[in-house]
Amino acid sequence: MTRATLPTRRPNRTISVEWGNHRFHVTVGLDPDTAAPTEVFFSDGMKSGTDLLHTVQDACVMVSMLLQRGETLAGVGKSLSSEGIIGAVVQAVADDGSEA
Repeated sequence: MTRATLPTRRPNRTISVEWGNHRFHVTVGLDPDTAAPTEVFFSDGMKSGTDLLHTVQDACVMVSMLLQRGETLAGVGKSLSSEGIIGAVVQAVADDGSEA
C-alpha cells in the first residue's frame, strides 16, 4: 500500500512511555477527521546522542510508516514483543486511546 499523504497541520497529543528504567515522551499525530494515529515522534526524556535515544527515534519512524500505510496499532502490536522498545511505544499509544 502507498503511504498516506498527511495534512500540513493536524491535531496531536504528547504521551508518556515507560520502558525498563526509562521514561520518555512521544507525540502522536492524529488524523483530523477520524482522530486515528497517523504518526509518532520522539518528544523528550533522554540524553541527546545516546543509543537508546536513537532506538526510540527509529521506533517512532517505523510505527509512523506502518500507520501511514494502513496498518492499525492492534496489527502492529500483536506482532511485537511486549518487552521491546517498539512494543512499548505501540502499547502506550494504544493505551492512550488514540486509535479510532
